[in-house]
Amino acid sequence: MLQEIRNAVDFITTVLLKRQSVSENICEKFNITLIDAFKQRFREHWFPESPDRGSAYRCVRINYDMDPILSKVCAKIGLDINLLKSSLPYEITVWIDPEEVCYRIGEDGSIGVLYASKQEMTQRSCKREASPVQRLQMAQPVYAS
Repeated sequence: MLQEIRNAVDFITTVLLKRQSVSENICEKFNITLIDAFKQRFREHWFPESPDRGSAYRCVRINYDMDPILSKVCAKIGLDINLLKSSLPYEITVWIDPEEVCYRIGEDGSIGVLYASKQEMTQRSCKREASPVQRLQMAQPVYAS
């Protein structure tokens, strides 16, 4: 779980640093605090034997609304939520699942893989099951407008 969380958080933090609107010091605090928040949140929702189970719960979305976990982290470290929103792409989704971390920028954007374990890569090439993209599309949470 920690490897997947670190990959997701490092991705978000790297995006913040590249926008150069948030200092390195704040990004480091954000990174550490978000890792801890994800570990607590996912503790009861992590099923390596069934990675799709609970995947909607482990989906982090930033669009017109900020994901509540990111809002809490910002409040905890004193980062202005509006600064975070303006530093990230308008619409970004990150899925943090056992053995795989993926993201999508834009509602219709392609899905990129940030992390896939060796086991996941082997399963993709050996099994004829739903692709990671198909699994992610099925696991997307639906938000009321």
